Amino acid sequence: MDYRFNLAKRMLANKKGSLTGAVLAVSIGILVIHVNFVIFQGLYDAIVRDMTDYRFGDVYITDEEDYIDKSDLFLVNWFERIPYVEAATPRLSSTASINATKYGERFEETKVNLIGINPLRDIRTSTAHQTITDGQYVFSRNSIVLGSWIARDLGGIQPGDTIKLKVVDRWGQDQTKQFLVSGISTSAGGQGFDT
Repeated sequence: MDYRFNLAKRMLANKKGSLTGAVLAVSIGILVIHVNFVIFQGLYDAIVRDMTDYRFGDVYITDEEDYIDKSDLFLVNWFERIPYVEAATPRLSSTASINATKYGERFEETKVNLIGINPLRDIRTSTAHQTITDGQYVFSRNSIVLGSWIARDLGGIQPGDTIKLKVVDRWGQDQTKQFLVSGISTSAGGQGFDT
């Protein structure tokens, strides 16, 4: 037994560099795996937070198959009668083109996400109103909140400026309407209302 121990000790002493290298390689590999897990878990948590806090809430219902024949208000009132539901609100979601003229120069953005809300109900259902960094939340029928990136791309739009929005309605016709910018939204992640 004595010679085996001495043999093993001599082999380890002769190959110190390779043993240290192997231990270091395994340690670095474990560290990289752990760091990647933490980074991707953080990204996932941020995306889920942005989606639930700003865009969809905890439950998101769509009528893609045309099964819902009740009005939005009827469904909202039905959901709010459920004991653990804090609030519900209808939303309109589409894409639009935005035109703005600033200092005599015309700016246009296409395929911009558009979300129509009921301002009084939406304050209870999402935290989007807390992302306003300039101006205020939607206050009237013809007002709009822009994301900070869109406002920048449209030539530095600020609250009080007007924009024109072009949307295709349910019959396939282009509808253009002018809006007053009431606020600029900036959220922590890229999935909020800042795009």
